[in-house]
This record gives sequence, C-alpha cells and structure tokens, in this order.
Amino acid sequence: MNLARTKWLAYGTLLAAVLALAAMQSWPVEDLVPWRTDLAAELDAPDDRPTLIYVGADWCPPCRAMQRHVFGHAATADAIVAAATPVKLDLTDPPPGPAHDLARSLGAYALPTLILLDPQGRELGRLTGGRDRDELLDWLETLAPADAPG
Repeated sequence: MNLARTKWLAYGTLLAAVLALAAMQSWPVEDLVPWRTDLAAELDAPDDRPTLIYVGADWCPPCRAMQRHVFGHAATADAIVAAATPVKLDLTDPPPGPAHDLARSLGAYALPTLILLDPQGRELGRLTGGRDRDELLDWLETLAPADAPG
C-alpha cells in the first residue's frame, strides 16, 4: 500500500509540474515595443528612419520567447524605437492573408524573422530565428545606430 501511494504521489507531482509549465507558456506576455501594423503605410510615409520589420506569430515558441525576454524589456523597446520605426507582421492567423503575402514577398519563410530596411526600402540586414536581447541590440546598433541622423 505504501508503494502504491508513493507512486500516485509522484505521478500527481509530475502532473502538477507539467500543468504549471504549460500554464506559464500560455500566459500572455507583455510586449513593450509599440509595433505598427501597416507596413505599406510606413514605407510610403516620408521618413528618414530605418524600418524594423518583425515577422512572428503567437503559436511560435521562439517568437514567444523573444516577446518575453527581448521585447518585454523597456530598455530594449526604447532602443528599438530610437533606432527604427518598428512594424510587426503577425502570422498568427493561418494563410492566406495580407500579412502572409507580405512576409512571402520579403522572403521571411522562418519565424521569427527581423528585417531592417533603410528609408528607401532596401534591406540593410536580416536575423532569422530566436535571438537574445544583446544579440538583437548589437545587430541593430551596427546597422542603425540610435544617434545616427534621422
């Protein structure tokens, strides 16, 4: 009887841990970057700043990790806004759709993808896959220094 009770206690503990982990992964994550959503309007607007395009989806684990550990930090959000106009292409909904068409036209076939465009719409650089804060900020600072004119 004692062995059976111990097994059930172990299974119950394991189940509780798995459920807690699943619940944490499904909690909404606050993204502090003020993403714009109309890429065409941003590219047509008279602006001398680069545009940072983030292609992601809610169902994408690396996207969620970046949302939590990169875009969820005020200092990172401030650095992104200082360097570029942030635009998000949300691919959460299944294709077809305008965001999917834009992502395809940009060659963004993996999630997440970050693309930095100059004010004329030419690609300055691209990151594919999940990145940490330092990696993203170093890449952004190299391609679009925050103290650059604009």
